Amino acid sequence: MKPGLVPGWNVDKLDIAAGMREAAVMGFDDATSQMVAQYALQRWARGEEDGAIKTARIDGGIDLTSLYRMVAAAHAAANPAPVVEPEVVAPRPEPTGVSVRLTEARWQRVVEVLRENGWGDTAEVIEWQLPEE
Repeated sequence: MKPGLVPGWNVDKLDIAAGMREAAVMGFDDATSQMVAQYALQRWARGEEDGAIKTARIDGGIDLTSLYRMVAAAHAAANPAPVVEPEVVAPRPEPTGVSVRLTEARWQRVVEVLRENGWGDTAEVIEWQLPEE
């Protein structure tokens, strides 16, 4: 690997065996193809992506899409998805017994403000629904 390269930081962390298994699934299961796939994946893991592509295409006859599929399989096997904890929903608070209903005085103020601003019909509806004393 080139100096200063750290797998998982500035070069891909790969599971070479997983990439080779994927190559076998795609039909590159003979000894030569497996050797070329292994070497290409090793070069990719060292940060030599261009060299890995040349190795796979020229030496092994592996097309670019298949190589990317091998790299993806190797990458997925070496970097498992993080476990996501289910979202915890806070329980509803217990009722406190405090009423949030408006007092009659507040309703009377609402009616006054509505009338002052030209909403007399609405004020009459609210006034009609107010409990009688």
